[in-house]
Amino acid sequence: MAAIETRSTLLSFDISEETGFIPQRPPLSSLPPYFREWEGLVDQLSEKLQRKELRQAVHRLPEVGFSSETLHSDEEWQRALVVLSMLFQGYMWQDGEAGLPSKMPALLSVPFHRVTEKIGVPLVGVYTASALYNWHMLDPDKPMELDNIHANVTYTGTEDESWFYMVAVQVELEAVPALKAIWNGVSAKKEGDTAALVGHLAVIESAITAIHRTLRRMSERCNPKVFFVDIRPYFSGTKGLNVFPDGMIYEGVDSKPRKYYGSSAGQSSAIRAIDVFIGVEHTGPNAEFIIAMEDYMPRKHRQFLRHVAEQPPLRQYVVESQNNDLIQQFNATVEAFVRYRSYHITVVTRYIVNQRAHSVNASLDMKGTGGTHFMKTYG
Repeated sequence: MAAIETRSTLLSFDISEETGFIPQRPPLSSLPPYFREWEGLVDQLSEKLQRKELRQAVHRLPEVGFSSETLHSDEEWQRALVVLSMLFQGYMWQDGEAGLPSKMPALLSVPFHRVTEKIGVPLVGVYTASALYNWHMLDPDKPMELDNIHANVTYTGTEDESWFYMVAVQVELEAVPALKAIWNGVSAKKEGDTAALVGHLAVIESAITAIHRTLRRMSERCNPKVFFVDIRPYFSGTKGLNVFPDGMIYEGVDSKPRKYYGSSAGQSSAIRAIDVFIGVEHTGPNAEFIIAMEDYMPRKHRQFLRHVAEQPPLRQYVVESQNNDLIQQFNATVEAFVRYRSYHITVVTRYIVNQRAHSVNASLDMKGTGGTHFMKTYG
């Protein structure tokens, strides 16, 4: 009975016991025929961007309705987010910093607004769109794991970009046991079941170790130079960049310009859930950014984080318990998370800092993938 209760509760936050924050079934690779022309353009995305023809192609698209009348399932809304996010970011960054638009045409911004409102994310390309809703199984008869998944849509058409997204997907998969342990850990803490809490923290530590191991595979198929020069610019938003001092106007949505951060690993609901549960304290601009990233996560995922955050502090419970086993396991879990975070900084250094000498994009030079200074984001 307990397992059934856990499953139904997690599902209320759109969390699967098998895949966590990732859809349990592979995301759709296309929308219904009504969206044929839009899907056709997405199929040519990398080619149009290479030729700098995407904006012209977007202006030729037929106006279609992205609404409950044309999108009939969560899967279709999720695919719509991928389609519109990739077209939006591609449109914005097609010509690099030299040719940035000040406005996004209503043809794109209006449907994008509808879809983002439905899912509960801002009007910009987000981690959820490029990773969580953007994969397929290479061999459906084999397990879902890093070597058997591939991105549905990329800006560059490179294996490097797909691998970058799929490492993120695998990180989310490795976090699944931690999500269940967090939920059960909250209950154990409420019930004063110290022994159970020790076990749940051990599960979280193991999951963090697996996440760390997955992140170490990034360099297998994602070249730092390819990432920095060709891929990373498409992740940028309109906030935190000198090239968008006033933000961007979304025609048909708002007459005033808006500013949003771009896609970032900081938008991982799974990593943030671990962060919140074990009570990692962030200070200064770093804290502001991390909290801001919760608004870039799907609405139900954000609600899960806030539910966990509302619980009495775990650290205080551990200290007051004076239980050596619990204290040791809590410390081991925190140390594992610190090692993961430290290695993440190593990855950012390798893929951004060490590549800046080859860059001609001054504004993006020392920015993280979301458009912030990387030490502000990860430090």
